[in-house]
Amino acid sequence: MTRTIEVESRYRIMGDIPKFSFPFSDERRIVDTYLDTKDGSFYQQGVFIRNRNNLKLDFKFNLESFLDQNLKSDHSHCDEYSFDMPFNKASAKDLKQVCSILKLKFPAKFTYKEFLKINSLSPLVVVDKKRYIAEDSGFELSIDVIKDVGNFIEIEKLVKVDTHSDKYQQVLDQTKQSIQKYVKSLGIKAERFETGYVELILQNTNFELYMKGKYLLNKDKKA
Repeated sequence: MTRTIEVESRYRIMGDIPKFSFPFSDERRIVDTYLDTKDGSFYQQGVFIRNRNNLKLDFKFNLESFLDQNLKSDHSHCDEYSFDMPFNKASAKDLKQVCSILKLKFPAKFTYKEFLKINSLSPLVVVDKKRYIAEDSGFELSIDVIKDVGNFIEIEKLVKVDTHSDKYQQVLDQTKQSIQKYVKSLGIKAERFETGYVELILQNTNFELYMKGKYLLNKDKKA
C-alpha cells in the first residue's frame, strides 16, 4: 500500500527570528483546536484530531504506532488526513475509513457538530499562532510564533512510501537526515525538540496528562 507520509522536524528558535535569503508569506493567524475525550484518550494513543480555523478537520497519527501501542516511535513522521468544513458528501467515504481505523463513530447526520457529539469530543488544547511559510530546496518551512510558548521553525517534506516495501524505513530515515542536513546549512540558532505544540502546552497546563502521552521531551521519558 502506497501512502503519503509527512516527515517533519521542529526547532525552537534561540533569540530573535533570523533573516533568510528567500521570502516568506505574509503573516497568517492559525487557531488549532485539538479535540479529545475528557480523559485525553486519543492524545495518549498518539492521535491528534484538530479543528483548524473552523475550515478543516485534520487527523494526524503514525499508523504503525497506533495499531501497535507498544511500538516505540517518534514525533517526526505521521499519516495525515484532512477534511473541509462544513462536511461534504464527497469526503464521507474517506472520513468513514479514518473513523474505522481510529474506532470513532461515524455520524448518521453528517455534520461536524454531530461528529463531536457522538464521539464525546471537546477542546483539549488550543494553539493560537502566527505563521509564516516559505519553500526552499524541496522543503516547506514554517515559522510559528506562539504567545507564551516561543518561536519555532518547522521543516517538512511529503514522501510517498510503500508500507510493505523493505525500503520503507530507509526512505523515512533518509528524509529525516536530509532535513537535519538542510537545517544545519541554514546556520540558524535553533534547538530541536522531540514533541509537538500540544505536548509543550500540556506540560504547563496538565502535566499529569502530558506524562501519559506517547511523545515526551527526552528529559521526561521514563527509563
